[in-house]
Amino acid sequence: MPEIFKLTDLCVGQKVEYHGYKVHEKSNFELSLSSHFEKLWDGYSPECRKRIAVAAKKRYELSWNISPEELTDLGLRNRRLNLKGIKVTDYERIIRLMHFCINNGKGRILGVRAAKKRLIYGVFLVQIHGSVTIVMEVNTAGSLEKHIGYFVINEIIRENAAKYTKLDFAGISNISAVPAGQAFGGNRVPYYRIYRNRLFWPARIMK
Repeated sequence: MPEIFKLTDLCVGQKVEYHGYKVHEKSNFELSLSSHFEKLWDGYSPECRKRIAVAAKKRYELSWNISPEELTDLGLRNRRLNLKGIKVTDYERIIRLMHFCINNGKGRILGVRAAKKRLIYGVFLVQIHGSVTIVMEVNTAGSLEKHIGYFVINEIIRENAAKYTKLDFAGISNISAVPAGQAFGGNRVPYYRIYRNRLFWPARIMK
């Protein structure tokens, strides 16, 4: 990185070891979708299959008629997107990104509504280059209790099995003590956060 950059904070796929940089290994999970759904189902953990079955008994109706604004508002109202350091402009940026992907046929928002059409769960997907990526997931207390996340992810896998190459769990939170991607039979894929802070004091301690 050129010396003109005083703050470096990047996530990359390759491990980099270089003097002056802090490197932290993190984990993502990816599930190959090349097989038929029945074979993918066999790869789920027993607890995962159990929770899907519990949620399926409620016969939740999946909805694709969800706007980026509604999904973001759900996260803010349930404090799922209230992350430290995130500004209003950052939320506006993700909303514009979702609209861009949807308008260009590369993105979709899938959700579940409860009584009176009230949204209680939503997930934003990007489908491009043969893969499906979960960019953002928003849970509520009700959806976590009823295992709706398990149910929805299973439906995403069912719909895309043997059609796309992989499901990338990049934007999903852990829906139990076991990472979601691992529960669904995904493989761990390491990535690395590279950090260097050469800002002047006191700006340095704020980053």
